[in-house]
Amino acid sequence: MTLMENEVAAIIEMRENGRNFSYIAEKIGVCREVIGPELSALGISTAPAKPDRRMTLMENEVAAIVAMREKGRSSEYIAEEIGVCRGVIKRELTALGISTAPIKPDRRARSGRGFWRCFDD
Repeated sequence: MTLMENEVAAIIEMRENGRNFSYIAEKIGVCREVIGPELSALGISTAPAKPDRRMTLMENEVAAIVAMREKGRSSEYIAEEIGVCRGVIKRELTALGISTAPIKPDRRARSGRGFWRCFDD
């Protein structure tokens, strides 16, 4: 049995959407055991399709991260505030072309005057 061109196109489309051979066979109306060998004969991979499940940041999260970085906040602080792992933040900023280099401290900044400063002497 050979598959028609429209059946092959439908199979490829459904595989890209993450459907398995059982689902495809039921929808198209062909035997499940026919799909694999037919696709292999056409040179089409029959490996299971994996959807992209990586976490991405929303636009408002990216804006909040950029604003916090401009204020000099550390990546640990930002990760805690946003509730996202530092690795995800770094990967997404890099993908958007935003620098993830360490922020240099402002040379005009002075130490705080809290009660803990009394132990410096």
